[in-house]
Amino acid sequence: MADPTWVGTDCETGLQPGDAEAHAEALADSIRSDPGLEATSPVAVSAGGHEGLMMDVKMAAGAALCFNVDEAGSDATADPGILYPLWDMGSETNAGGGHVTGTASGDWMRLYLFDVPATSGLQWLAIAIVAPEAHFERAVTEAVPLVDSIEIHS
Repeated sequence: MADPTWVGTDCETGLQPGDAEAHAEALADSIRSDPGLEATSPVAVSAGGHEGLMMDVKMAAGAALCFNVDEAGSDATADPGILYPLWDMGSETNAGGGHVTGTASGDWMRLYLFDVPATSGLQWLAIAIVAPEAHFERAVTEAVPLVDSIEIHS
């Protein structure tokens, strides 16, 4: 996800790319402070020559989840928000106020957050690996070579 937006579990929109304080650490702080999420403390990582943060995030299965929609109310927007991968796509949704609410799948998400050079055209990059708890460790282990291969050109 390039320059993902933050939409909390209460549907409040927070840090956005372009905000003066918009960077990986501030986004990680927003995630950890959301009472609807279970999140580990971020740890420093490096990929593609860039320093970033890695953390694990989970929402309880069936918990209310919000994500952005486009002006027509479609969930096919280019930036539904950083929690979108945790959405149970089989759940019913309700639209309103530029957001859609649905429910969480209960899956775990390994989230990598990178600040990137301004000359790259982005401000930050998020990589999400999502899997059910029973397969989570294997999924994140298998994804390490992919994450390590990331190249950010400026």
